[in-house]
Amino acid sequence: MLADTFTRYIRYGVWVENTDGLISNLTREFRFILSADMKVMKAWSEGILHKKIFDDLLNALTSWIPERFVPFEIPETIWRYNTAIYPTSGSGTSPSALVSTGIYEIGILGAFVQPFILGLATAYADKKMKNSNARIYGDVYYGVCVGVFIQMVSHNQISTFVGSLFPAFLFFVLTKILSKVSFRGKTVV
Repeated sequence: MLADTFTRYIRYGVWVENTDGLISNLTREFRFILSADMKVMKAWSEGILHKKIFDDLLNALTSWIPERFVPFEIPETIWRYNTAIYPTSGSGTSPSALVSTGIYEIGILGAFVQPFILGLATAYADKKMKNSNARIYGDVYYGVCVGVFIQMVSHNQISTFVGSLFPAFLFFVLTKILSKVSFRGKTVV
């Protein structure tokens, strides 16, 4: 609740106490979830919805590559499409949540399919990580995955999910490499 107060002070040098309360702040912070659901349902009912599954999958495949090295134009993201479909006066992009992303990607059936697939993926990852014989870093991997899966409920795009896994992948590779390195007869990691 104090983040807006701090950032306003940093930007403008003015300390304005936030007295709206928890519910008001949560409503203001997460109103995009309901807004995205309303936008996609309106676009679907008006017949102007363009299914974005292939764009999102292509964006996911290129999400770990710097854009300047991609030899083709990267498709529009779901969040940009969500923002452009019924623009508001705000700046930046308006994220879409789990249900609205499902509809953007495969139509009205996506409201059921996407949460189901995310649930299956979460259960699979949870089972694999709990049953693995991971060393000390297993808890770190598990924590990162939990954070990414929770984020997918409110800020959903397949490309964002895949892009969010890059730091975990990098950490995994570094720990694998460093676990093979020894210094004075002791393993570094």
